[in-house]
Amino acid sequence: MARALAQEPVAEVRTGVRAGMGEVSVGLSLWLAIHDPRWCTLYGDSKLLPPAPVAHGGVRMTSGLAVDGGLAVLTGELAALGFGPRGPELADGLAAHVTAWQEAGRPAADGLRVEAWDLPASVTPPADCLVIDKRDTRLLISYGAAERP
Repeated sequence: MARALAQEPVAEVRTGVRAGMGEVSVGLSLWLAIHDPRWCTLYGDSKLLPPAPVAHGGVRMTSGLAVDGGLAVLTGELAALGFGPRGPELADGLAAHVTAWQEAGRPAADGLRVEAWDLPASVTPPADCLVIDKRDTRLLISYGAAERP
């Protein structure tokens, strides 16, 4: 990945979405982790990463999508930068996730709901739910309204 970041980006897709560091680290990054198996998080010295959405004490952190042949990462303005031959495709996908997160109301960890059912599960998951079948368990992952005291 470091080699890809050393090259110039081959694509940039602007989202028009703005968010603070907290929203990105515990909201958008979690959204990406749940919705796309290509999700990755990069962190390191500020000289190595492009301007990233999370920065503290000379260290930057960003989320992205990675596959053989490409990488896309978020900038501080939540634009998606694509690197490598598959960079444009990944940048488009990453930007689409940012837009979907925005349209879903910027869900964060406090709205996350995880249900675990023994397999074979007789429950029909809701359409807006991510389903992960493990060897003995079916996980249903969704966002709901955060419970407030």
